[in-house]
Amino acid sequence: LEDAFSQDTLVDEAELDAASTHQLVSKSSACITNKARMGFRMKTTSSTLAPMDFDRCIMPDSLIYRIWSVASIVFVSYIALTVPYFVAFREISMAVLILDALMFVFLALDMFLRLKWFAVVEDGEFITDQARFSSLYMEGNFKWDIVSVLPVALLVYLSFGNTSLFVLMRGLYLFRLPRLHAHFNDFLAMISSTSNRHSLSPDQQRVVKIIITVCYLAHVTCCIMCLIGL
Repeated sequence: LEDAFSQDTLVDEAELDAASTHQLVSKSSACITNKARMGFRMKTTSSTLAPMDFDRCIMPDSLIYRIWSVASIVFVSYIALTVPYFVAFREISMAVLILDALMFVFLALDMFLRLKWFAVVEDGEFITDQARFSSLYMEGNFKWDIVSVLPVALLVYLSFGNTSLFVLMRGLYLFRLPRLHAHFNDFLAMISSTSNRHSLSPDQQRVVKIIITVCYLAHVTCCIMCLIGL
């Protein structure tokens, strides 16, 4: 009996030791996991700025940024469609002047936001440092944006009332046209993030872009044909 009792006691102690070892391993794994997560978070923030600086910029995956990207698509599409149209037909009304004035305000505000508030993604890294993403913007699209935002066409029309010169000066807006590709990518990313069911594969996105490009070239061709009287 004493031997049996001793064996049961040894078995119980072994089970307790195994349970304690399992708990210790679980705690160690959880600790390592938490440290790894903290290390990743510190890695992504220390290479940009302190965590508090996330509150000082607008991230590319935020609702405000997505809404702004959609508005950018609308205004840049308006530029792309109306510049060749007015060159061909030269039908200027008060509504056109008002829309151009609103577009000037939007483009100027867009430049300000990209200089001061809009974080960017560079080589897979979120750049949240205002000095860094402003520097990237200044070195990149800033010079083209400043040309496109100049209200030369409005000033010429309000000063001289020359319709021909007005529609030609509106051609400066086309310097914003290359940005439409980036805005469209942001729009597709927004759709993919909100609904996996309606997300497009890279091949489908390529087909959509080709269709849009062909339709736009057809629009420009028709405007040129109307201009030369064909």
